[in-house]
Amino acid sequence: MRPGEFRDLIEIQQDSSAAGSAQPDYSGAPKYRSVPCKITPIAGSETWRGRQLEAHRSHVIECQYLDGVGPTMRAKVLSGLFRGLYLNFSDVRPLEMQGGRARKLEMLCTEVVST
Repeated sequence: MRPGEFRDLIEIQQDSSAAGSAQPDYSGAPKYRSVPCKITPIAGSETWRGRQLEAHRSHVIECQYLDGVGPTMRAKVLSGLFRGLYLNFSDVRPLEMQGGRARKLEMLCTEVVST
């Protein structure tokens, strides 16, 4: 990782709703607080570069590897250009394997539209 690569901060929130609940509940304590990351908006042109798997994905978050992060979680952006956004994780995958260990984590996200 290069110095200054991660300029945004996010809070990773975990769904604490009861099993089988139709609506997720993120009101519990966050799984990780103040995680340095890089947030990149993606659009249709990224499809040609292989970065977008489906058209409804709107952002990619890259951060250091964090254990236990999954696609049922979401990120609240705490600082940077996208401050205040909520991003639901659609896909979470490790990047940059070194010696059998992941060094980075990539989350493909969908922006939550507030009503």
